[in-house]
Amino acid sequence: FSTAADLARFARMFLNGGELDGRRYLSGASLKRMTTMQTGARNVGFGLGFALPGEDYGHGGAYHTDLWFN
Repeated sequence: FSTAADLARFARMFLNGGELDGRRYLSGASLKRMTTMQTGARNVGFGLGFALPGEDYGHGGAYHTDLWFN
C-alpha cells in the first residue's frame, strides 16, 4: 500500500527507463527483461511482473490499484 504521490513517482521511474530524480533504480536491461513476453500468446501475455497487452505494460495490483504504462 502506498500514496498516490508515491505511486506516481514509481510510474515515472519506469517511464524514464529506470531513472528517477537523477538516480538509477533499474538498468535498461532489467526493464527490457521485465517488459519482454515470457508467457502467454502473442500480444496477450506476461513479462517478469507485468501484463503485456499489446504495446502497453502494467500490473493489476491488489484491490484494483492498476498501474499501466504506455
